[in-house]
Amino acid sequence: MDLATPFDATELVALLRSQGFWCVALVATVPLFLGTIERREYFLPLMRIFFSLLWAYLLNTALIRQKGRWGTSLLSMSFTGFIGVPLLALSYVHVFSPSFAGLPDNKDLGLSLLGYVSFTGLTEEFCKIVPVLLYVAFFRQKAPFSAIVSVGIFSGLGFAAVENDLYGHAAWNDVVAGIIRDIALSEGQAHGKQEFLSGAGLMMLRIVSCAFLHGVWTGLYATFVAYGLHGKAGILKCCLIGLAISAVLHGVYDWLLGLQPTVATMIAGASVLMFYGYYGRLAMRDTPAAETSPESLTALAT
Repeated sequence: MDLATPFDATELVALLRSQGFWCVALVATVPLFLGTIERREYFLPLMRIFFSLLWAYLLNTALIRQKGRWGTSLLSMSFTGFIGVPLLALSYVHVFSPSFAGLPDNKDLGLSLLGYVSFTGLTEEFCKIVPVLLYVAFFRQKAPFSAIVSVGIFSGLGFAAVENDLYGHAAWNDVVAGIIRDIALSEGQAHGKQEFLSGAGLMMLRIVSCAFLHGVWTGLYATFVAYGLHGKAGILKCCLIGLAISAVLHGVYDWLLGLQPTVATMIAGASVLMFYGYYGRLAMRDTPAAETSPESLTALAT
């Protein structure tokens, strides 16, 4: 064994062609690099974009195994992030009544749950599915089911990258206001430190986990759209079912997050499980019989 160099030219070429190597290397170095940017206001938005792209890559390669170019999926991410989210924000002000928009914050738990599902869940999931519907309308039966789901995943993650930036600034402003209030009321340094840690933790959750969940919920919705396009159930029926399921999962998760975060985590796990299950069924339905052996199905599940 030659210990003078870690690898020879052949091994170096093989390493540079390894997706696993680049995934690990980017996760290890990109956040550190972003931390060196002098304009500190760019750090959190770029972190959100990075983790959204990371989750998109992992879901595309580990679950749906999308092959070919991802140009349409990246376009979907940009469309939802930079067009869909601002339009949705405008609709909250000019379309929906304040009483309906305020339902999630109602002190009555039942009305609050109804608000999170019927307002937050429905509006956000409908906003995120628009690129998928446009893609399906343009390509119709030529749209592969894996590409449809990929467009949905990227759309959800694009929504998360921009939405979390807006919420992140709002949450941080609340933290700063809380610290100033504690100092003014002389409630002690310990409480102010707790406020800071709580806000920092919320921002990290939004950067890492909430982006992933947005991708999962829209990917689940897109799976129903793909099944409606290629199946016999009818695309309108499947779209409505997908909207209902994703909106309920989304709304219940958000509702529980402020009441019992541990139970909310279970909803997140159930969302991932349902996405894997429904997509697995769709993939098996569109896979030739010779490729549906127990070994191939196990590979799909893993």
